[in-house]
Amino acid sequence: WERYHTRETYFARGPEGAWDHGGVLPTCPPLRHGENLLLYYSGMAIGQEEQGSFTGGVGIATIKADRFIEQRAGEEPGYLLTRDFVLEGKSLRVNVECNKSTNLKVKPMLRAEILRRPPLGQYWEFKQAYEGFSIEECDPLAIDHTDARVTWKGRGDLSALIGKTVLLRFELQNAGLFSFRLAGD
Repeated sequence: WERYHTRETYFARGPEGAWDHGGVLPTCPPLRHGENLLLYYSGMAIGQEEQGSFTGGVGIATIKADRFIEQRAGEEPGYLLTRDFVLEGKSLRVNVECNKSTNLKVKPMLRAEILRRPPLGQYWEFKQAYEGFSIEECDPLAIDHTDARVTWKGRGDLSALIGKTVLLRFELQNAGLFSFRLAGD
């Protein structure tokens, strides 16, 4: 692990006067519970250098599974392009969170396309999708789910592309992508 360059706090202490204001320490690895991770921690009312009576307790925090880092786009569309790889799954699954605000100018969504491997040196300009798997044919996802299936005109079966070298390109608007995977179903 490496700390993010801004050294942002991932798990903050409680507010002033709270039982966990002085410090928080994890007590065990995160535990999976459905779509969530349970994070058990010890909390102290006073910090290491403070004087006073020691009080504390055990707390629990939750986070959706595998949501430690995301790539997010706002009102303007954002694009992510993977490196090329050999496709080995029958379906594309994504861990996505779409903005739930009701006063958005642009509807939240994620779309994906499966691209052919471009000729050497043409990665940035080449965008030839496999037939039936273009971004225009992708059914937009506007959900909050850790394992959402991506489909193109209702089809999600990638069997015809197994063994081919591909790139994935994601389009996001008012949404965040945490991870993707190729599943065997």
